[in-house]
Amino acid sequence: IAALAFGFKKWIETPGGKMKWDHIKIRIPILGNVLKTSALSRFAKTLSTLLSSGVPLLDALTIVRSILGNEELAKIIDESKDNIREGDSLSAPLKRSGQFPPLMTNMIASGERAGQLELMLDNVATEMENQVNAKVEAMTALLEPLMIVVMGGTIGFVVIAIMLPIMQLSDGFG
Repeated sequence: IAALAFGFKKWIETPGGKMKWDHIKIRIPILGNVLKTSALSRFAKTLSTLLSSGVPLLDALTIVRSILGNEELAKIIDESKDNIREGDSLSAPLKRSGQFPPLMTNMIASGERAGQLELMLDNVATEMENQVNAKVEAMTALLEPLMIVVMGGTIGFVVIAIMLPIMQLSDGFG
């Protein structure tokens, strides 16, 4: 087990391994959606803050890329920077990637057209943070009954483990 853990850790440290692991993480059925939404929320909030502070868009995207925590999403940001240099909008490459939700790309496009990109990114970040909080609360609410069942099973096992020898001992005397 230790060798597998060590090998897995070394594999994740390679560029290809990190990219593949990040790809797998955001596709895990329930948890992956929370991880992805959280990363996109950080992206929107940080980009909004940087743009509000007067940082040029391409420089802001370079900074935001490093805080995403997911190489698959970071690769999309790199591709977006190349498209923006060629004259494309921010929302178009994000939409084409398929990894950014339609709400986010549509609000970014709306903000670009209205000249209020920072405000729209801030609104998107707030909405996505609310989604993450709601999903985490739902997951913990689902875990509570599961924990009760597991604890009940554990206690039942302990009770049976204690009572079975006593009952067998009393059958020997009877």
